[in-house]
Amino acid sequence: MLKLLIKIRNDDLIPVSIGTLAVTNLLLGTHSQLCIFVKNALKKKPDSVVWDEATNAFVAKLLPYASSVSGPLIDIPNVDAFKRKGVEKASKILNAELEELQTRIQQFVAEASNTQRVYAATYKFEPIVGETYHLYEGKTGDFLSIIPPSQWRKTHIGSFRLTSDFKWEIINN
Repeated sequence: MLKLLIKIRNDDLIPVSIGTLAVTNLLLGTHSQLCIFVKNALKKKPDSVVWDEATNAFVAKLLPYASSVSGPLIDIPNVDAFKRKGVEKASKILNAELEELQTRIQQFVAEASNTQRVYAATYKFEPIVGETYHLYEGKTGDFLSIIPPSQWRKTHIGSFRLTSDFKWEIINN
């Protein structure tokens, strides 16, 4: 790059930086080319000036960020730490929900198994909701009785209560 001092009117000297090819073209060119070059050089704003060519106005105050060297530092936040923390928290919550669902599924399977086993047993009466009945193991299969295990010497499987939604819930003695 070369720096030239161009004299425009009387004593006004303007420093202009141009490449060597442009100097050669200027030296070989006409006076009108020199005038066009000088006009374009005068229109060019320095890099520190925020100027919009389309509106011919200063736009520094309209920018959402600092445009001067003395402006506040634009600090990019560390989103990796946020993402890692978010993944850890979400993972913890999802794992807790998964454990809860697994527990509920195990309870559902146990309840369904007990209900199916009692309904598959043999009994010659209609059970009443809320009453406790005892399931015993017999020679030909399971059977349901109202006789408690303390009064009978049969293999006791478990005691059950019929709920209002006609499911059998096991009663722990």
